Amino acid sequence: MGGGDGLAPFRASCNRLGCHPSRVPEGLVPQPTESKIRQDHIISRAVSFGRKHGRAVLLLGGIATVAALVWQVGPAELWNVLALSWPIVPAVVVLDLAWFSVEGIALLLFYGPGRKNIPMRVWVHALTTHYSTMVILPVGRVGAEAVRATLLAPYVGAHKTAAGAAQMQVMVLVANAVMCIPAFFAAASLGGWKGSLAVLVIVNFFANGLLGVAMALFLRKVRIGGWLGKKFESMVQWGPELDAELRQQPAVPVVPGLLCVGGRALQALEYGLVLATVAGTSLTFTGTFIAEGIHIGAAALGDMVPNQVGVAEGMYRVFADSLGLAAHPEKALAIALVVRVANFLAAGLCFGMVALLGGRTSQEAEPPASVSALAQPDPER
Repeated sequence: MGGGDGLAPFRASCNRLGCHPSRVPEGLVPQPTESKIRQDHIISRAVSFGRKHGRAVLLLGGIATVAALVWQVGPAELWNVLALSWPIVPAVVVLDLAWFSVEGIALLLFYGPGRKNIPMRVWVHALTTHYSTMVILPVGRVGAEAVRATLLAPYVGAHKTAAGAAQMQVMVLVANAVMCIPAFFAAASLGGWKGSLAVLVIVNFFANGLLGVAMALFLRKVRIGGWLGKKFESMVQWGPELDAELRQQPAVPVVPGLLCVGGRALQALEYGLVLATVAGTSLTFTGTFIAEGIHIGAAALGDMVPNQVGVAEGMYRVFADSLGLAAHPEKALAIALVVRVANFLAAGLCFGMVALLGGRTSQEAEPPASVSALAQPDPER
């Protein structure tokens, strides 16, 4: 025992009694008070509840926030705006699936020649599962990436899918940082360099950029696979393979990076189209990137909230003046709601594809033996 364990007085007693210090009589050991036990129990229960149900609680809070915002701007006024926006929803769905598919192509490039082992049906199944999981379930993008990696691991290897998922997180952060540049100039052109939206966007630029660079360096310099192999028995086999794969990747993956930036540009066009429709104006560069800048800010602030429910709506309501909609807050709120409806419709289409392809992918040819030896197949496959 260390000298700072609070038992020094009792050691002296033990020595006088001729007993070993490690066998201090139970009555002499200071026992925690009942209030301390109760406090520790409450903290333990709170942590356990947060781990199991935290995101669900945040989702319910987000839904309540949306309801409050709808009530604030007026349900009737909001419905009138939404009714005029329905014709563009199919185009928004297409743009949403388009930018997501472009990012999916970027992921394929990280798999190298091994991507040829993935049957088209399996790839579409994994892509649609990823999207629908991210939008519908309270697991976030990282959880959805894990699902996609699990589906593709039997065909390219668990080490490649894990490395690809990690690299995609870097690419998304960097792409968001790049999109913050035009968004900052668009916001500054209206509200000035010190405007609240311009400040929010530039903070996101540095946060996403620095985090992306730091994560890229971490993946290349730290043997994370070896560490995971020591911590988790299931990763002993492919942990070193993960480290080797990460080091084989190019230091600056130009093509995947450009694809991710292109995907985010499609996303910006999506928000610009919705803004132009609800505001009754033409599609402009400034409006498009102001709307995209608000979205990036909402994604950062609502990272823990599933699909940023409530956070996105609140951000568009707060920055209604930056959108030129200060006199019509229901139109600002409608931007987030139209995109959300499009997200759910796109997720519904993806769920349909998952149901259609789920049974068929199991009938595809077996993955190469060299890959099967490294992968952990999906138990439901």
